[in-house]
Amino acid sequence: MKNSLGTNPNGNVQEMASNFYNTNKTTGTELKEAKKRNLAQAEKILKFLSEHPNIKFTACRIHKYLFNDNTPLTSTRRSLSDLKNAGFVVKLDQMVKGVYGRNVHLWKVRE
Repeated sequence: MKNSLGTNPNGNVQEMASNFYNTNKTTGTELKEAKKRNLAQAEKILKFLSEHPNIKFTACRIHKYLFNDNTPLTSTRRSLSDLKNAGFVVKLDQMVKGVYGRNVHLWKVRE
């Protein structure tokens, strides 16, 4: 990876964010703003994980550190999955007990 927001073998964050899941058939300015928020969330998560390369985090912990109650936890999970698919982060096989009492995966930035 060139830098935390640069390129990797599978592309870049900006290209990844263009894969916005438009399940509500949003159009126009509203769609453009949603894509911007999607990109900003992914960049924020990647920057955070890049600043802590030796620490493993759950999605809930990342969400708690970075976002307020106006951002759904599902958005954090979506960003992590997109970042994983783009090759920026790794979803580890290691699991811990999550806030809802179920085992959840740990995540970290790709080395």
